[in-house]
Order: sequence, then C-alpha cells, then structure tokens
Amino acid sequence: MDESLINVSLFNTERIAQELYAASQPGVMLIPGFLSQEFCERAMSEFRKREELFHEAPHVENTTRQELKVYYCGEADGAEKRTCPFQLIASLRERYSILCKKLGERAGFQQGSVINSIGIHWYAPCSCGMGTHRDYSKDINLLSMFALSSTTPFNVYADKQGTGKLTLPVTPGSLVLMRGPRCAEENEMRPYHSVDRVLEERFSVLFRQKRVNGAAPGNITSPLNS
Repeated sequence: MDESLINVSLFNTERIAQELYAASQPGVMLIPGFLSQEFCERAMSEFRKREELFHEAPHVENTTRQELKVYYCGEADGAEKRTCPFQLIASLRERYSILCKKLGERAGFQQGSVINSIGIHWYAPCSCGMGTHRDYSKDINLLSMFALSSTTPFNVYADKQGTGKLTLPVTPGSLVLMRGPRCAEENEMRPYHSVDRVLEERFSVLFRQKRVNGAAPGNITSPLNS
C-alpha cells in the first residue's frame, strides 16, 4: 500500500491503550484524517463497481431500525467469503493489522490481535441511519470504523435509552475506535452507539476481531454487530 494514503502516525498506541479501555471513559475515540481523500475516493469507486455484492440489511434487527446495504467478508464470516474482493481494503487491513498488534500487546488483547471480519456499510441519501445498539460480546478487543464519506454524526450513549449522549464530528477519512470486551467482565463496557439520519451518501468500513471458538454470528447479513 502507498503509505501516503494513510496517516499511521496518528495512531498513538499508548494513548489509545490508556483512554479507550479505561472504565471511566465512554470507550470510543475519534482520529480525524487517518485516511487520505484519495484513499476514500478510490475505495468508494471500487465499491460502486461491485455493487452487486451488496444487499439490503433487514430494516429492523431486534428492536433497532436501520436502512443500508451491507457486504461482509473475512475468516470469521464463512469460508465462501474469506477473501476480500476489494484490493484497497485488503491492503488497508494488512497495514492496519500491524498497528492493532502493537495495541494488543500494550492493552492485553485476548486471542491475539486478528482482524477476521470486514464489513462495508453503504447508506443511501435520506436513509434513517442506524438506531441505538451496541456490538455483540463476541466482537472482542477493538472495533475500527473508517468513515469514507459524509459528515453524518456518530453518537455514543451511556445506555440503550440514550442518556449521556456524546456526538463525534466524523468527517471523511476519520477513524472511530470502539473498545470490545477483552474478558467476560468487560461485556457491560461495550458502548452504545448510533448513526443519525443520513442526508448524503455514506460509506464506512468496519474491521473486527470475532472470537475463534465458534461464537461468530450465524447470520452474517446483520450489520448490528457494527
């Protein structure tokens, strides 16, 4: 990968380890400008050329409303979709995995530090976005969301009822980090979050580590482990 396309110097391992996993903190961090504009534009071009790979997500998952198209691949999401068909995203995972490994060594990740699930979310203009939810406990250690387009706010809450709202000013190229549980005791530390109503087309890429003990979701069409 062309190193000019991502700004790895913004990924401060020590700061992330101290702040993201502190019980007193909301468990979310925003890193603006992690991806270059060129990266975002090239990635979105790749997605549009393979639009047939995307499918509509259920409009209601459990009690959460959502409106978007999704594509998932990776070792945890089924043998038939192990390989990422998008070259730029595959290259990003390879480069970003180095940073995750360093963070994992500092923050004490369980089951190593492996990105074994890639998700791509595609919101159309005027989509309702995604309601308040939190990630599955089987999505462990670190969840990384790369925003490629749109300035739609990303919200974080203290609970399902939406108290303690914190709005992150996400811009194209931003990286949003969310803590995942490193042990059973941290399951209740998973942050609740949502995506506001989308006024302009929005693409995001999600990297996750799912447990390798067979606990990966059987239905990989659901974006609610996002």
